[in-house]
This record gives sequence, structure tokens and C-alpha cells, in this order.
Amino acid sequence: MANQLTSTDTELGWRIGQLVRDGRTGRTGQLMDLGPWHDPATRGEHQVAFLRPVGGGREWTTHPRHLTPAGSRDGEGR
Repeated sequence: MANQLTSTDTELGWRIGQLVRDGRTGRTGQLMDLGPWHDPATRGEHQVAFLRPVGGGREWTTHPRHLTPAGSRDGEGR
């Protein structure tokens, strides 16, 4: 069953708890969740990644396309 996702893997190949870099802000954080989000203001749905600073703090969101593994410059090696 190696092809099945575990409870901490996402369909986009990221692992919940993984350290990632947000290329939009330049910040590094821990991936807390990733998936579709229903925006009540626009009533639209889009993919969003929820990130938390290492050591705790206020979470922020970004689009998954902005994620790279922490320490990676080119996004390779997920």
C-alpha cells in the first residue's frame, strides 16, 4: 500500500509538519494544513497552505505554489 497517502501526507506531495519556505514572504514555517478553502467573502474555493512559525506564533496562509522545502533554493527535493 505504498501508493496510499498517510494521514500526514497531502495530495500535492507535502507532508503535514514539514518545514517549508514561503516564497511569497520569504518566511520559513511548519506546514500545518493544506487543501481547499472556501472563502466566505468571495464564496470561491482555492487551495491554501496554513503555515506556523517555527517555535510557535501566528499562522499565515499562502498558495501552495509558493512553497519550497526549507533550505531549498529551487524547490527540488520535496
